[in-house]
Amino acid sequence: MRKCLLIWVLVLSLTVAVLGCQSPTADGEPDPVASNEPGTPDTETDPPAPDGEPDPVDPNEPGTPDTETDPLTAVPQEFAEQNLMAVIRQGDLWLMTEGGQGWRQTDSGNVADIIWRPDGHCLAYTVQDGKATDLYCLVPGLSPVPVDQDIQLIAEWPNTPGMLWSPESTQLAYSAEGGNKLCVIDQIADVRHSYTLDNPIRQGPFWLTEDVLIYTTRQNNNIPATVLIEAEGKEITVWDHTTAPFPRPGKALVATGPFNLEGPIASGWSGLALISVEKESKTPIYDQPVRFNYLEFADNAGNTFALANWKELLLLEETAGNFTATQLLSQDMLVTYSEFAYPLWFAWAPDGQSLAALEFIETKAEDSPDGQEGYWDMVIVDRAGNSTTLLNKIYTFSDGFSYGETENPLNFTAPMNWSPSGKYLYYISGSRDATDLWRVSAGGGKAELFLENSSLPLFRPQP
Repeated sequence: MRKCLLIWVLVLSLTVAVLGCQSPTADGEPDPVASNEPGTPDTETDPPAPDGEPDPVDPNEPGTPDTETDPLTAVPQEFAEQNLMAVIRQGDLWLMTEGGQGWRQTDSGNVADIIWRPDGHCLAYTVQDGKATDLYCLVPGLSPVPVDQDIQLIAEWPNTPGMLWSPESTQLAYSAEGGNKLCVIDQIADVRHSYTLDNPIRQGPFWLTEDVLIYTTRQNNNIPATVLIEAEGKEITVWDHTTAPFPRPGKALVATGPFNLEGPIASGWSGLALISVEKESKTPIYDQPVRFNYLEFADNAGNTFALANWKELLLLEETAGNFTATQLLSQDMLVTYSEFAYPLWFAWAPDGQSLAALEFIETKAEDSPDGQEGYWDMVIVDRAGNSTTLLNKIYTFSDGFSYGETENPLNFTAPMNWSPSGKYLYYISGSRDATDLWRVSAGGGKAELFLENSSLPLFRPQP
């Protein structure tokens, strides 16, 4: 299983004077300062844009955000409370409206990642400086403030829920000293606590409740294990042969072992289990070999999720305590000449009733003279497995593709997401080193360039 690792290294510095994003003191005492046209419509006639929806950014129009010349500008107060999106453009953080108005927030050129606080009041972002990474907090309309340095946060999945911020937006959690310490910031009490762990954190930590976190480690015998721990540092329980937690409120999905890469087709993990905080239990829910590349719950209830497993997209639903698996989509296999299958990316619509997926279609087999070739379509799939093509040939593939030159930017980075309204799908196109942001109406139509030199947008959570 290919891991999407986001390694953040961050030692508490200046006191943060911003409401809701305050830098704490250590136990009450101050710490020392430390190339193809991307996407063609499946229909011959493009429908008009939905009423009330903003037009895309025209890069030739005056006032369009410029990544090279625009100065640092706080979000104007009349926009500060709006449903903003955060993007990274050429290494800098921008805050934007869906209508295309944008304000540059950093000029360091090395912003690594963004995580909105669950209540939407502020966001955290990291800045990489050589081997060190600094953590900042930003309230829209105000200036960024430093929070901490020299810590680690390691995410198994893109946009992993429960990372950094607690569910009620009152605490932050991360690891320090090579993962050997768990650090928790209580923003209400303005206090930072740290706890020494028996084994270093390998993935996480992630919040499951306001008082309980989960992370993975390796025991002294190198066996992967998942740990439940209280926010006050008390270990609750440990499960061996488990890893890759995907959290939801009060529970987490984990892969169960032992991991197997032997044989002509490696089976990977032997199944999936659901961890419950309330019951302090680990319940098997899927007993088939899994080499999943990506998974995502349909909603916070955690009773339905989709799983990309090799060539197929599965829907797992809970009924009377038991999960049943249904195939939603099957695709051709892209040969990568490694033990890692290429991701079958998907994203749930905000209402959880359908999802968008990127389906790979092979046009030349691996053993053809020119090698394997193919392309990806963007499709919409409902819970019954009914599929509709939204965009044809959104990305292409030919033999000999390399990370730096490939025409698609799919390389283990989630390439698409939905607008909060569910009316638009945003996706990136270009190369791994330079991507533009495009969008298409979920009801069909022509794809349109939204913003040049941009990552996927991360939308502000709405209370």
